[in-house]
Amino acid sequence: MTIEQASDLILTHAASPIRMSQFRREFLALYEPPMAARSTRNKYRQVLDLVEGLGVVSTDQITPELVARFIAARPPGQSSYTTRSLLMSLRAIANYAEGRRYVVISPFRLRKLSRWVRVAPPKGKRHQSREEIRRILQVLAGDVATKRGWAGWRARRLHAAACTVAYAGLRFREAFMLWAEDVDPAAGLIRLVPRGRRLPDPGVEPVAGDEPRFKTEASAQPICLPAALQPILADWMAHRHDHPADFALPPLDRIPWLFPGSRRVGPWIDGAPGTKPIDRLKAAARRAGVEGVTWQSLRRSWATIAEGLGIPQAMITRQCRHTSEDTTKRWYQQRDLGNLRDAVGGFDL
Repeated sequence: MTIEQASDLILTHAASPIRMSQFRREFLALYEPPMAARSTRNKYRQVLDLVEGLGVVSTDQITPELVARFIAARPPGQSSYTTRSLLMSLRAIANYAEGRRYVVISPFRLRKLSRWVRVAPPKGKRHQSREEIRRILQVLAGDVATKRGWAGWRARRLHAAACTVAYAGLRFREAFMLWAEDVDPAAGLIRLVPRGRRLPDPGVEPVAGDEPRFKTEASAQPICLPAALQPILADWMAHRHDHPADFALPPLDRIPWLFPGSRRVGPWIDGAPGTKPIDRLKAAARRAGVEGVTWQSLRRSWATIAEGLGIPQAMITRQCRHTSEDTTKRWYQQRDLGNLRDAVGGFDL
């Protein structure tokens, strides 16, 4: 929107400001469970607390000057990512106020969010090359071939989990919350369903707003199960319930998780230091001579490698389940010079 357009809007729209206390009640009522997740409502409540802490008592004070003061009041050393996240919530609040005519125009209509805060380039390594990921998976496959007993079961679980993220581009919690029934080899699909850490108690209704949910509707879309991943998961499924003779295994219908913890009473999400999924993955990566590996970096690497393999951008975004291609390109796909070299290396005039 240009300054002239904004001026026209200001001249033709009258605002009817209300007290922030009244606005707060009205706005937060829209995000009460089960209409939204508790975490979403709590985030908006946090931002409204910060706004009121700056002395804002009426909606007509939601101005560009307020946004500037909001940014200036952030604690020293706060990540630009955190500041941007808070501003995204403030933008939703300001846009709602404009829609209800509690303010003439949202400050984010006058100046885009990206111009309010510059997100600093991330520190450290955020992607791995195709060769580096191959080396990590080879180390994990070697553990599967050589280890026995509990150590062999854990090695097979880590190998299958790492391959699932590396080959399918899943988020960490999505992969580790999967149930075995979510994997459909016949259809070549992984059906993503919001799952909680604990099995629902029979006959007990969940508390409104506490139901498992994904961040966006796009996150729940089924994704492709690559052919190379299918035999790895098939092998893991054949061993998923392995256990020593003296171990009391719970009933199998109480172990639905694709990657359960060693005691089989929940998904493998946490653990003692050194036994968590991230600890096991980093230890294997170091043995492969690769540093900076995380579950998220495997997901980001998937998007970069997919681009190099010629998978169309729209398909990469669908597999990552982002709401826009811009998100995929900005945060997940590295500007890979190798991909660029391969693509334009034969250019001639």
